[in-house]
Amino acid sequence: MHSKPNRTGICLIRAEAHTNGVIITIRLTHDISQTSAERVVTVSGVEEALDTVHAFLTAFTDSGRAETE
Repeated sequence: MHSKPNRTGICLIRAEAHTNGVIITIRLTHDISQTSAERVVTVSGVEEALDTVHAFLTAFTDSGRAETE
């Protein structure tokens, strides 16, 4: 059995409240050893933010499974 090292990703969420709503910035990185985010997404709605985080986590876990198969 071949053992691969654990993978660690980062999903950092920053919410800024403004008088006319909220701005949510999400920094996504599939590899913690990278010095900068792979992708930065800025949205103004909670549902959009949740969809972005859900997609990140799904892709992260799916790619981890593919590497072990």
